Amino acid sequence: MFLPGSLCRQIHKIYEEIMKKHIGFTLFELLITVFIAGLISLLAISNVLSQIPNFKVKEDIKSVEQALKKARSSAIKKSCVINADFAKALNNNGENGGIIEITEQDGTVLDSIILSHNSLLNQSSSTIQNNIVAFDYRGQPLDSTGATDGFNNTNNSITISYYDGSNPKFSESLTILPLTGNISKN
Repeated sequence: MFLPGSLCRQIHKIYEEIMKKHIGFTLFELLITVFIAGLISLLAISNVLSQIPNFKVKEDIKSVEQALKKARSSAIKKSCVINADFAKALNNNGENGGIIEITEQDGTVLDSIILSHNSLLNQSSSTIQNNIVAFDYRGQPLDSTGATDGFNNTNNSITISYYDGSNPKFSESLTILPLTGNISKN
């Protein structure tokens, strides 16, 4: 269909008038867009910040696993009993979290691992005896009497928790397998 020239000019003129009125954003549209972007950012940031303690506990349980592996390895290497002592992991030591010490039977400290702030041994969820995990010269875990057959599935879990006040907020656990001394995450 062919349109006469004057009609084309009129349509073009109307189109130009419409486009002149709608060039760019109004200040109100810009403010609404910035407000929505800010609100979404605020929600995302608060969600990430609330998860930081959970990430710290996951990192700390890896440190505990490494400490136990180091104690087991040292026991085999030195052909003696080596302890992973969690007694200082029950409370914050200054501004830090709990401390796990790798010790010989005579109390000589071989290494210590400091947990994140407010990350502690959760004594009510852990089943280790006397807050100590001992390994013999074969790398087998020992019970509190020094026997390997007494270390079983009832006394082989360690739970590290992030505490918000006196309540655990996030927790992660490890299990030490009887006889082998291998460590598995729960």
